[in-house]
Amino acid sequence: MHKHKPIHSRQRKSTSIFSGFGFTGWSIIFLLGVIVVFVGSLLITPEKVHKVERPMSTAVIQVLNGCGESGAATKLADALMPGDSIQLYDIIEKGDSKLATFDRTTVVDRRGSESERGVISEKARWVARRLGIDETEVILLRLDENILNIDVTVIAGRDFNRYVSKLKEAKGSSISLRLSEPSGREASS
Repeated sequence: MHKHKPIHSRQRKSTSIFSGFGFTGWSIIFLLGVIVVFVGSLLITPEKVHKVERPMSTAVIQVLNGCGESGAATKLADALMPGDSIQLYDIIEKGDSKLATFDRTTVVDRRGSESERGVISEKARWVARRLGIDETEVILLRLDENILNIDVTVIAGRDFNRYVSKLKEAKGSSISLRLSEPSGREASS
């Protein structure tokens, strides 16, 4: 019988710097890379990006029933609330107008523009847009004694149900958009 000499296998020692890292080492390198990219992105901002912040404003609104249908002012006021992403609404009065002959829902600007005489205010413009009423149809009628500090009066005409439906539909789609957004992100209305 021949005796076999034990064969010694020589293991080569790797000369590569990355050979002994294993999973944990590679994970650490990956995380360090992510941190470097994140910090770098915070430090390097393009010069052309301008962040424009516009403070939310509150429009003080009076809603009047101008069609004679019971509850018209309340229904329209409830549909308008709480406002939108740019303007909040503070509805301080719901009541009846002196006339119940309005065919169309009407937006009345009670202040006018602060910068230009004879021009409607931004608050009246936003309320009209929210309702879907063209701003050229907004009536500028300033109150001499504005004791309640009213910005805008909305008069519910015979067509008010169309606006109530539209506002409720917009709220419903806004809520469903928010619910479908991944967590951590805000939905835009």
